[in-house]
Amino acid sequence: MIQCEYLKLFIQKYKDHLKRNSHRSISFCNKTMVSFFYMLTCQIELDDQVFFTSVELLNKYLICSMMKACSSISKEPNHIRNQYELIKEKYLRERYLVATACFQLATQICNHSIDSARLIEYFYELARLDSNITIKFNRDQLNEIQIQILTTINHQFPCYTPHMFISYFLRFLYEEMKITNDRLYNSSMLLLVHIYLQWSSLIEILAKKESGSSIVNKIQIENVTQRLNDPLLLGSATILAASKIFCHGNNSQLHDKIISLFVTLLGIDPMRIYMAQFFAEELLQKSLNIRLGMEINDESTSRMLVDREHDFDDESMMTFPSP
Repeated sequence: MIQCEYLKLFIQKYKDHLKRNSHRSISFCNKTMVSFFYMLTCQIELDDQVFFTSVELLNKYLICSMMKACSSISKEPNHIRNQYELIKEKYLRERYLVATACFQLATQICNHSIDSARLIEYFYELARLDSNITIKFNRDQLNEIQIQILTTINHQFPCYTPHMFISYFLRFLYEEMKITNDRLYNSSMLLLVHIYLQWSSLIEILAKKESGSSIVNKIQIENVTQRLNDPLLLGSATILAASKIFCHGNNSQLHDKIISLFVTLLGIDPMRIYMAQFFAEELLQKSLNIRLGMEINDESTSRMLVDREHDFDDESMMTFPSP
C-alpha cells in the first residue's frame, strides 16, 4: 500500500500548508494566460503536466508579488487597492514575457527542459498567428524575469495542485483495484484541461447558478474562485466527473468505489458531489471534440481531444476581494 501512504502524506502536507497560509486572503484569479500556455504546450508537443505547472507557477508568482508589495505599505484599503492596480498594470504590460518565463521554468520542473533560444522561436511563431501578442524580448530579458520569479516565490514551486492530487489518488486507486488501464487518468486530465481553459466562464456560470440571478457581483465571483482554489476539492470533483462520464460503461462499481475512498481519505463533503455534477453537465453541454464512447489509449493526450480556446480577457485575469 505504498501509493496509499504517498497519497495520505500529500493530503496532510497540503492541510498543514493551508493552516500556515490561511492569512493570505488576497488572491488572483489563478487560471490566467491558460490559452497561451495551452497553445505553447501543444506547439512544442509537451505533456499536460507542463501546462498545469505553468499555470500554477504564474498564479503563485502573482500572489507572492502582491503579498510582498502589500507587506511594505499601509494596510489602509486605498493604499492596498492602489498597489494592486500598479501590479496589475505592470503584469498586463509584461504578461507574455512573464508567462513565457514561467513556462520555461515549468519545463525544467517537469524534466522537459527547453533551450531559451528555441523557446523564443516558438513564442514568435505564436505571435505571428496572434495579433494580441506584440511584445518582443530576448534571452537576457527572459533570464532576468526568471530570476525575479524565483526570488519572489522563494524558490518554492507549486506542489499542491489539482493535477498532482489526481496523479497521487489514481495511482492509489489502481493499486487498490488492480487496474492497469489508464483510461480514467487520461479522462480526468482531459476534463481538468477543459476546466482550466474555461476557468472564468465556469466560475461565472456557477456563481449565477448558485445565486439564481443572471447578474453576479465580484464578491460572488470571488467566493466561487476561492472554493475552486482548493486542489483537493477541484481534483476530487474532476475525478468523480470523469469517472461518471467516461468510465461507467467499463466498470459500474468504479464511481461508487471512488466516492467511498474520498469519504475515507477526505471526509464527507457534499460540495464534492455537487461540483462533480456541475463539471459533468458543463462538459456534456460544450461543443468539444470528444466522443464519449471512444477508447483513450495509453499514448493519447488530452490536448488532442480539447478545442483550442483563445480567451485573453484582462478583466478575468485577476480578482480582488473588497476590503
